[in-house]
Amino acid sequence: MGNGSASHRRIRVANGLPIEGLYDSVVDSRLQRLLETARLAGVDVGVRELKGRDGRLIARELATAVIEAIESRLSSDEVASAADIDLVNRLLRQLQEGPEIDPGSIAQMLPLVLERIGPKQEISPPDLSDHGLLTGREGTESLLVQLKRELATSNRVDWLVSFIKHTAVKMMQADIEDFLKRGGRLRIVTTAYMGATDPSALEQLARISRENESRLSIRFSRDVESTRLHAKAYIHHRESGFGSAYIGSANLSRPALTEGLEWTVRLSQAASPGLWSKIEETFEQWWGDPEFTEFGIEKDHPSHEAFRRLVQRERGDSEYPLTSDQLSIPIFDLQPKPFQQAILERIQVERAELSHNRHLIVAATGTGKTMIAAFDYRDYRRQMIAR
Repeated sequence: MGNGSASHRRIRVANGLPIEGLYDSVVDSRLQRLLETARLAGVDVGVRELKGRDGRLIARELATAVIEAIESRLSSDEVASAADIDLVNRLLRQLQEGPEIDPGSIAQMLPLVLERIGPKQEISPPDLSDHGLLTGREGTESLLVQLKRELATSNRVDWLVSFIKHTAVKMMQADIEDFLKRGGRLRIVTTAYMGATDPSALEQLARISRENESRLSIRFSRDVESTRLHAKAYIHHRESGFGSAYIGSANLSRPALTEGLEWTVRLSQAASPGLWSKIEETFEQWWGDPEFTEFGIEKDHPSHEAFRRLVQRERGDSEYPLTSDQLSIPIFDLQPKPFQQAILERIQVERAELSHNRHLIVAATGTGKTMIAAFDYRDYRRQMIAR
């Protein structure tokens, strides 16, 4: 068993005193003694009375204590004993006791775990009851493996992905087709931002949809200037209520799905139902946003050409011929945005005061690092000319 309560162990200690900072922990007898020591040392301690809204804090402490108590008695493959289950049942009875409750209506826990209702799956399912982190490091399962498992065991799937590459679609094509043939439905939201998505990837997905009763739907952003959708979320729904979502930095591309050092958090619907509801709600908002238009599944649908031209404009290449409207050259009055100006001013100070002539700017995609470099060169050249 652990060497103290969960509350006590969550408090970091240095030189016998708790480290100062913000906390959100239930106070127990062990923690109370530590806090008294801090008060005697002149450290201000703030506590409040426990209220009904703090039920999650109590549940967290209780869950940690129960997990430790059970795991300390069992090895990972050992079957739970009657005594272990009785311990939990006594606790459940205590929590549910009341004058208005029929003792016979209180459910008793059994030493069993429900894994499925229905035929056994050939592919081992993902972890359905806990969160996880995928990092792409050697020796860990890739996002590709995880998504294949999810498609094989899900009822509905929603993907919100900034960039989709044709190579990734080919890697997952068989899995997507099997999923659709089983009656699954797949919705995908993407964008032409930066010209990173391959038009051929969406056309391939449209072909797959045509061959599978239109069970795959795609929508894309027509506005690459203001939206700059950069989210990556792979949401897998199960009618059982044990869904899984993968949210992080991985686009639908071969490197990101395989060896890329992407960070992706796996979220369990069962473990965080509130957060899961927010994820579902947010996707529905994107899906229903009028800024996004349908990518038709029919062959040579007008939306295919429209998307190709959006990508061409973002890439600035000549793979597809420009229309007369696109050939017109607008006159721009480019000025740095406020956050870009702050960076430029800092560079100028370091150059003038510290004689630094090399600068590294680290910023998120879409924040205009290239434009910052261009503005800096323009200003520097003007200064040199003025001298």
